[in-house]
Amino acid sequence: GSHTHGHEILEHLSDTQLIETLSNANHLLSSWGVKTQLFAAPNGSYLDRQIPFIKQAGLRCCVSTAEGLWRPPEALFRIPRIGIGRDMPIEKFALNISGVLHDLRFWKN
Repeated sequence: GSHTHGHEILEHLSDTQLIETLSNANHLLSSWGVKTQLFAAPNGSYLDRQIPFIKQAGLRCCVSTAEGLWRPPEALFRIPRIGIGRDMPIEKFALNISGVLHDLRFWKN
């Protein structure tokens, strides 16, 4: 998916700058034959008021860095992530994506 043109932190951009970086990224991806509808904000940082601009750029969802599993009908423009480390054993990866570890953390609190 798209990740902006220059890895700008969206919270620091004006509306015009946001539109420009999304447009530039889409243009370059299209010129390389990549049609994307998915967006991952750099550092997972963006403001609710920026979501309409992300939608206007033709993107259908946005991944944040909030920890957790996404389950319908949660917002498509606030999709959480599961952290995955380079040295993570495959067994822990499997538990992470299954939701078991997330659910255990939820019940622990």
